[in-house]
Amino acid sequence: MQIQIRQRLNLRPGELVRVRAFREILQTLDQEGTLDRLPFMPEMREYCGRTYRVYKRAEKTCVELEGVRGMENAVFLEDIRCNGAAHDGCQRACLIFWKEAWLERVTNSELRQPDQRHQHGSDADGLKTKVDAETYFCQSTELARATNDLPWWRMSQYLNDYRYGQISLSQVVRTLSIVLYNKVMRSLGRPEYGMIRGTLSKTPDVDLGLQTGDLVEVRSKDEITATLNESGRTRGLEFSPEMHTFCGGKFRVALPIDRMIMEGTGKMVRLQNTVLLEGTSCDGSSHRGCPRNNLFMWREIWLQRAGQQEGSQPEETPK
Repeated sequence: MQIQIRQRLNLRPGELVRVRAFREILQTLDQEGTLDRLPFMPEMREYCGRTYRVYKRAEKTCVELEGVRGMENAVFLEDIRCNGAAHDGCQRACLIFWKEAWLERVTNSELRQPDQRHQHGSDADGLKTKVDAETYFCQSTELARATNDLPWWRMSQYLNDYRYGQISLSQVVRTLSIVLYNKVMRSLGRPEYGMIRGTLSKTPDVDLGLQTGDLVEVRSKDEITATLNESGRTRGLEFSPEMHTFCGGKFRVALPIDRMIMEGTGKMVRLQNTVLLEGTSCDGSSHRGCPRNNLFMWREIWLQRAGQQEGSQPEETPK
């Protein structure tokens, strides 16, 4: 029997939803395993039949190499991130996009977890995870194709953020101010808001041997600037504007990371001396209020073990 599924639910942050049964979701997918070119990934299968709250609407998102782009009929659920299990252990931990067609509203009186009628059916083994031997296929790699142009001057994007309670009116004004500031800076060939640039042609590497649970302190802006090249990167990794707020703060290491899939190419890259820190993610303030909440990746040279004398420089890894 064909199940009629509404493509748009107009969900709001905080609403309760249940992820539909996998057999129902399959009816929304094309031969590539996508809806509107957005893949339903094998890592999402375990959430079928379970109930969650909507975190934010995903009507726009940062896309690597493309900037901020628009998406239709999609939301994020509270802290459901990809574990990379079907993609050779990618550790980016991206927040998962959920098309509204894959969800159904749940009232408090209906709340139950899990819903047993959703726990049976086909497994997710047939879902696509690679284009070829070296190129991966996931939500991240397909974002450029699953989104559409969203010019900065289209006011509906900011008004929708405010209408859904995702940002305050003062944040709307701040976001627009940053957008306009960046337009002027780009025209002058100067750094955009919050971007810092170094002077190095070859950036250094430091191995602190950090492990999960270690307490670290983020170095000062000046100390981090001294590790950057003219593009604001250390060994290819950008120190983004939204990371400034964490300078001087103390955080626990969530996970040392050594691999991730590049959004723009679909290729797996290896990393060294890089960690995720608990409680540090992008608030999108310098990127039109992007709600994607990406976890920041921290080069160990940007950190020091908590308690280390302020201003002391770590020993660089011998080249």
